[in-house]
Amino acid sequence: MANGDAAQAVGFTPVPSTKDKRLGYDDINRAADFTAAHMTSGGHDFSRITGQAATSQIANGAITTAKHADASVTTPKLAPGAVTKPKLSPGSVDGDIVATTVSKSGPLNIQGSPLRLRTPDTDHAVAVATTGVGIVSSVEVGLEVGSAAAVTLTPGEVTVEATTVTVGGSVVEVSAVEGDLTLSADKTSGEAAVNIEAKSKVRMETESGNEFAVGPVGGNHRVYSEGIRRITTGASANVRIDDTNGVLVRSTSSRRYKDDIADAPPAPAVLDIRPRTWVDKGAPPDAPRYFGAIAEELHDLGLAHLVAYDDEGRPEAIAYDRVAIALIPVVRDAVDRLAVLEQRLEALSTKGA
Repeated sequence: MANGDAAQAVGFTPVPSTKDKRLGYDDINRAADFTAAHMTSGGHDFSRITGQAATSQIANGAITTAKHADASVTTPKLAPGAVTKPKLSPGSVDGDIVATTVSKSGPLNIQGSPLRLRTPDTDHAVAVATTGVGIVSSVEVGLEVGSAAAVTLTPGEVTVEATTVTVGGSVVEVSAVEGDLTLSADKTSGEAAVNIEAKSKVRMETESGNEFAVGPVGGNHRVYSEGIRRITTGASANVRIDDTNGVLVRSTSSRRYKDDIADAPPAPAVLDIRPRTWVDKGAPPDAPRYFGAIAEELHDLGLAHLVAYDDEGRPEAIAYDRVAIALIPVVRDAVDRLAVLEQRLEALSTKGA
């Protein structure tokens, strides 16, 4: 490269070689090349040539708090990449606002343990720590997707602006129409369900006080409803809990639900059932005594059709509503025998007369 080429590359006008050497054109061009080299490489005092500090001009730890007044170090003063972490004196930038806007075309990493973003009054803050992520606001927290708020949290209230929620790959539809709230699971799956779980109690209650709950009552876990308790009827009972799986079912007697109907064999052993009274286990001392029979005793009498068994085949309960049915053949036989005896007695009375 001839003397003067570097100078010309950065905008200087070199002295042509046609000039008299005594004018020192070659020395002038070399001086211009030197200046141009320093303008492009930064190998000299930045304030005299470019006005920008390059990395090589800044000693490690040289940038301390005392070295820069407010707003004295601006972007035009620094060459790209000039201020690296080793250039900053420890503690020199702490607690002050460095810039009102931080922007970067690529990924921007901000690290801290924990990392906190908050307003001066601390009423609003975002904290990232190893224990989790926290968002705190004394007024409102909003999560937005697109141009509308997706989730809004205010004191005592959570608003979700969505009609579908995907949880674990399953879609749950949420809708509210005229005060009614509807939750429905993915209808494309035959096994889809909406499950509500809690450690102690699950309660559903209306404003008027009607309640349906699953949870502990008197030390035992039960399903109860104050509204159902208040509504009474004179009709026969038709609800049963399956002893093998706890499923609540409706008990029916119509032939529409039955196949292979046949007469039941007589069960004279029903007369051997022993009426009993007892107190439930775990009941308080003043608990009432109950009247009935013992399921195991009916099983031992061969009256299995009057006994309900659990999933291990153990006698669990008595089908009390069937006991009266089992008595019908026995009573009928007794009535028939009584009729025969009455006829004989009448015949004897007539003969004696």
